[in-house]
Amino acid sequence: MNLENENGEITWDIKGFKAFSDLAMTFFPEYSNIDAASKRMRAEIENDESLFNALKQAHYTHNTTRLSPNQQYILISLWGPSHIHLHFRFGTQETGEE
Repeated sequence: MNLENENGEITWDIKGFKAFSDLAMTFFPEYSNIDAASKRMRAEIENDESLFNALKQAHYTHNTTRLSPNQQYILISLWGPSHIHLHFRFGTQETGEE
């Protein structure tokens, strides 16, 4: 998945299946190893009933090792991107008040 900015729009580029462990390390970079990140991600998924049910409908199980593009889409739709990079300047914000 790549975060791209085209014409002021933020898009995600999901290219095929992705290893569960790779996505877990993307969402949980504070873990030093793949197993810990994967365990944390599975726990977070299973503790979120709406996410877990949506993924199950897309054929996710506790033993899923490769996430389909649809499963990745569901995760991103509910969790948001794994990384957000903001650009702004202090003192230049317009409030819209007259």
